[in-house]
Amino acid sequence: MEIKQKIVIGDDQRLFRKWLKMTIAGESDFVVVGEAEDGLEVINQIFDLNPDIVIIDYEMPNLNGLEAAKKILKDNPKQKIVMMTVHKDLKIVEKARKIGVKGFLLKDSEEDEIISVLRLIAKGKTYYSSEVSGTNK
Repeated sequence: MEIKQKIVIGDDQRLFRKWLKMTIAGESDFVVVGEAEDGLEVINQIFDLNPDIVIIDYEMPNLNGLEAAKKILKDNPKQKIVMMTVHKDLKIVEKARKIGVKGFLLKDSEEDEIISVLRLIAKGKTYYSSEVSGTNK
């Protein structure tokens, strides 16, 4: 039996969470174990559910994605985090990279790209969308 990568989705937009969860549900190697609508809730979900990968939005109530990621990575430096956002701001991208976020995708990414990126992140690689960065590892 294949071990599935456990994923928590943190985004304040319920419809986006639902769409992303449905996209991931079609894949045999991933399972969404939790959803959160703000940064503090994401942190609690990680503590309770111990996911392999966290997909987090930049713009959320209570703690934005960068603030939440920074706190998560302080307590668990090996946590794999993928930030998904509508923002193409290179300052946000650079801050995310600096604190240890493993992936950065725009919310208008195709489903295939999202799944491919999750598979790369699961293998310990990093990925930053070519629309915001010319370098991918």
